[in-house]
Amino acid sequence: MSVLNKYINSSDFLTATAVYNDINLTTLASDGYYQFGGNYRHQLSGVLGPVVLCDSCSPPAIACGVGVNPPSGSTGLYDLTFNSGDTASDVGAIVIYFNPQSVPDGLRVLYDGVYYNAVSSPTNGRIQSTSGVSNAFTLLGNSNSCVPTLPNTRNYNYYNGFTGTTWNAGTPTPKSVTLNVGDNQYGGAGEYSTLVIPKPNQTPSNVTVQVLGPCSGTAWSIEVDCPVSLPSFTASANIGSSVACTSASSTYYFAKHKTGTNNNPILTSWVFSDSNGSTALTNGNYVLSNNNVITVTNSVVTSVATCTGGQNYSPFHVTTGTSSLEDGTCDVVSTVPLWHNGTGTLPQIGDTIYQGSSSGAATETWSDYKGSAGAFNANSTESIAVNGSGVVTFVFACP
Repeated sequence: MSVLNKYINSSDFLTATAVYNDINLTTLASDGYYQFGGNYRHQLSGVLGPVVLCDSCSPPAIACGVGVNPPSGSTGLYDLTFNSGDTASDVGAIVIYFNPQSVPDGLRVLYDGVYYNAVSSPTNGRIQSTSGVSNAFTLLGNSNSCVPTLPNTRNYNYYNGFTGTTWNAGTPTPKSVTLNVGDNQYGGAGEYSTLVIPKPNQTPSNVTVQVLGPCSGTAWSIEVDCPVSLPSFTASANIGSSVACTSASSTYYFAKHKTGTNNNPILTSWVFSDSNGSTALTNGNYVLSNNNVITVTNSVVTSVATCTGGQNYSPFHVTTGTSSLEDGTCDVVSTVPLWHNGTGTLPQIGDTIYQGSSSGAATETWSDYKGSAGAFNANSTESIAVNGSGVVTFVFACP
């Protein structure tokens, strides 16, 4: 491999968009592979492609979805590379859970040439460096005087993967790292915060997690899940600052915190308009199908309250299909959200069924029988018939 003097249009090879032959950046270098600091990038038609870690100087990527227990360490820069898959089914959102424990640690994740450094802590909500630097670390954990006064640039011993309880020395080492004013946000100490990376395409597959330990000792935990579609929820359109009850008829998506079992977003959940986590929900209020109204700020739920005003109807779910037999839709998965004005969990004879959660919603009607259940994706426990006004005329309890 030859060594050449080349120039880039960034202070960091990982975020540069092109390689040039001259310091004035007027002449593009020829197409081909360029390597710096153990990272390869392919320039094609004058544009640098995604980063590919050098196979000869990097340990094999860790499979996503497999638990890892990184050893503790001293002051340093630590790399772990995970493989998120490269088949047609390996698309969706890569959800990463990071626990800085107590001593401050900086976090940034590189995927497809873009650095991600925003997390949401179950306790502290969204945490992200305010420096505006594209490759900045976000310092998490407890505030500590061991962190240097910012801005600060220093050399850190570099570690790339680990073997047993020992970190592997990386190449080259040490590496110069700058902590910027605004990187020291802290929070999320002793708990797993959530970071979401969109992966709409099957490639690239490698996800590189970098953790900076600016103090004399560091210990942290991490989990990188394989890409999947985010769970969905039903809510209204953005109603601004209003908290009035309204119909929930749109589908959105959210990321659960580690070990979360909630079927709707909760306080500090990430929320998106697509299942890959590519597009954040716009700031404002959204009324959920359970009549809670969430406030979204910078893609994170910052408030949860009960909507007010008008009739609040009770949510339930029905089967997508119908049957001419009263028991023909019993024990069938119910996924379609509807609401009723009765007092029970499921509608009874005389109750009216609606398409939305509050007054003003249109009534719902169908022919023959539909199965009904109280929870999304649950098997139906009743079969119901309605008239042309959406009023329940018959209820059959499934055996």
